[in-house]
Amino acid sequence: LNVNYAFAGDRGNLNLDVSYNGRQLDNEFSLLTPESVVRLGGYVLVSVATSYRLSDAVELFGRIENLLDDRYEEVFSYRSPGIGAFAGVRLRLGD
Repeated sequence: LNVNYAFAGDRGNLNLDVSYNGRQLDNEFSLLTPESVVRLGGYVLVSVATSYRLSDAVELFGRIENLLDDRYEEVFSYRSPGIGAFAGVRLRLGD
């Protein structure tokens, strides 16, 4: 599910993303049991992002990934990153 909202005369943008990944099978790849298949649990990832254009040349932006700090594995025994926050300034130089 992805919801996007533009505001302030399209200068601002807010985005919410909710992704669901159901249970899945993976190989264990262990030296002791190389043929083992394991079941990875399902998970829900929630991310939010926003941006605001101050002028034609300057835009502020930020996003938070894995907002709920869900613990999950896409590959058996490799834990994915927790919550992450990112922000910055985007500059447009010239035409």
